[in-house]
Amino acid sequence: MVLSNKTSNKSVNISNSDVAPTTGTGILFRIVDENGKDLPEDEKGLLLYKGGTVCDDDFDYNAAHTICKEIGSPGAQSWENGDYFSLQDNLNIKLDNVQCLDDHEWSSCSYSE
Repeated sequence: MVLSNKTSNKSVNISNSDVAPTTGTGILFRIVDENGKDLPEDEKGLLLYKGGTVCDDDFDYNAAHTICKEIGSPGAQSWENGDYFSLQDNLNIKLDNVQCLDDHEWSSCSYSE
């Protein structure tokens, strides 16, 4: 998986996996293209959390790897900064200050919504 994190709107982009975890309120993470459509596995796209973007504050490889694992992938290959999708400009940041431990378990991550 390739993870890419946007600097101007501070959003995170990631490659897709086949399954997004859900909660009682719906899907937590999705990987979408520039039109907001879900992407197939291993394609670079925008990471959405509960329909909004993920801010890059404190974001690092552990966060990328953990989110990739959370959505059903073996993990992240890499991530990078960049402004990729105009879609990001129309979405609110829904996840911020993501910090994950080396165990790569979402339950051990700290973040703010």
